[in-house]
Amino acid sequence: MEKSIVRQASVTQLPSLQFAQLVWHVCGVARQHGLVVPGFRDSRSVAVRVVRRRVGHEPIVVIPTIGRSADQVLFDVVDGVLAVNAPTSPSERSAFLAATHRSHSLLAA
Repeated sequence: MEKSIVRQASVTQLPSLQFAQLVWHVCGVARQHGLVVPGFRDSRSVAVRVVRRRVGHEPIVVIPTIGRSADQVLFDVVDGVLAVNAPTSPSERSAFLAATHRSHSLLAA
């Protein structure tokens, strides 16, 4: 009898600690820019970033992490902060993005 070996494709997931570090750094930059910081969750059940809003509660940004790079997750964290705050001017948005990029570059170094 011949044994067949079936290998499942490995599905990578950004480690929870790395997700938390990304969120922590982006939220620190957001606070420095006077932006509202939402709650964040990583999820296996959503395919795209989702902002959940409930009356009387802070917004929650749910971000998929399975099969995605740290840069892709970082983009969703930054985009989630911007979606919750809706900066009024392009210069506010640009300043936040530039500061987040600098912070992430320091974190990666």
